[in-house]
Amino acid sequence: MVLNKRVIDTSNKSTEDRFIIYRATNKTNNKIYIGRTSQNINDRILGHKHQAKRDDKSYHFKNAINKYGIDGFYWEVIDRYSSRDEMIEAEIDWINKLDAINPSIGYNSITKDKVENKNINRQELSNKIRYNSHANSTKLSEGYFGVSRVRNNYYASIVFNGQLFKNFYRTPELAAEAYDKLNLLFYPENPVINFPNKRQSYGNEDLSLFLNDFMSRTKGNKSGIKGLYTIREGKYRISVNVNGKTKRWIFSDKDKAIEIYDILSVYLKKSLKKINNLQNIIKLPYDYKEEVINKYLTRRNRRNKNKYANVSLSERNGKKSFNSSIKILGKYFRKTFKSEDDAASYIDVIRVRYNKDLSMLNFPNRIDDYRAGIFDYLLENTSKSIPFRSVFRDGNYFGITVNINKIKRSWNFRNINEAVVVRDCISLYTGARKYTFNCYEHVNSFSKERIEEIALSYINKSYKHNPLSDMELNFNN
Repeated sequence: MVLNKRVIDTSNKSTEDRFIIYRATNKTNNKIYIGRTSQNINDRILGHKHQAKRDDKSYHFKNAINKYGIDGFYWEVIDRYSSRDEMIEAEIDWINKLDAINPSIGYNSITKDKVENKNINRQELSNKIRYNSHANSTKLSEGYFGVSRVRNNYYASIVFNGQLFKNFYRTPELAAEAYDKLNLLFYPENPVINFPNKRQSYGNEDLSLFLNDFMSRTKGNKSGIKGLYTIREGKYRISVNVNGKTKRWIFSDKDKAIEIYDILSVYLKKSLKKINNLQNIIKLPYDYKEEVINKYLTRRNRRNKNKYANVSLSERNGKKSFNSSIKILGKYFRKTFKSEDDAASYIDVIRVRYNKDLSMLNFPNRIDDYRAGIFDYLLENTSKSIPFRSVFRDGNYFGITVNINKIKRSWNFRNINEAVVVRDCISLYTGARKYTFNCYEHVNSFSKERIEEIALSYINKSYKHNPLSDMELNFNN
């Protein structure tokens, strides 16, 4: 019976039985798809069309519809039933009968809900799906069945009775061996093996113990321990949020990682729900907790390998000095100290004065002293940076920076006036804009020859010039 120009009915049953089994046949390659519905068959076909456009998941039949179009298939009703249970039973029977799960014949795959509603031949169907899937698919880049790669981890995964078993290993070989053992455990009659020559050695192991170990090795925060993540075997990561930025650390000792996370969470005043063992943290010595906070919540200057944030070490003529530099609200604060402790405290005083990044203090235990003004002597004569453009303090010297042909060049001077005049001469010689100068009117009063002589003497090191006179060095600030 022809229902419409697209669908025919070959079931030879009453149309009053509204639970339908239908078949779609590809006009190009004759592959089939078996489906069931309690809707009108035309509505179900329209549903397939819309699902193929909107569903993000990839299905064989969906991909075929996108490739050949909904009109690229013959549609027919092959059976009808009066109850839903009969329809569900019959669908798997039809799929099995027509071998529609074979990728060379059909587009079907047995989903979890369909298998659970079918009590017979479940194991046989599952094995068949696995074998047809492996036989007609290419191996992954790792070269093993059941193994996938995510960054530096290799996953072994398998589905049994609708449950996904998945875990990670350091090498693809270990993941492939785990997949083999799971196959022997779940599908002993017909397993898929990556290493057939190892099958006998697998049989000598207690696979139930292996399964317990496999299930206990969880990746990510699945253990119920707050803030702890397993990134790979024997490596644990903790992470805390500090002023809107996430900071992370990796540990080999799981208990150590949990303890550090709890100490930092208490210091940062996290919710008690986010702390694993508050009683244990309370019992720990105060000095130890202070040491942990200073170690993990202080940013390090990696370039100079200095232990305090925003403090760098410089050496000149065998003498050491410590440079403090910080930017707060768009304003730079810089000062040089002979003592590393003073340099670090200077940074803390600036942070406390502007109430910025207090969790990043170099000496958190001094915060009350900072607020009381005990360390304000460090700010004397340094509340403002050097008032000249591209001129900075470098220990006992004054440095200048100039971009020449998109290359940043720098020089140091003993006299700040000399640094300013030379910097403006080079800028004028290279054609810099007027607003970038410090003393444009003064330098512009020099002759062109003198400006060129001064500029080239620094741009070209082999070029010599007469020293700057007192008149050339004197300008109005």
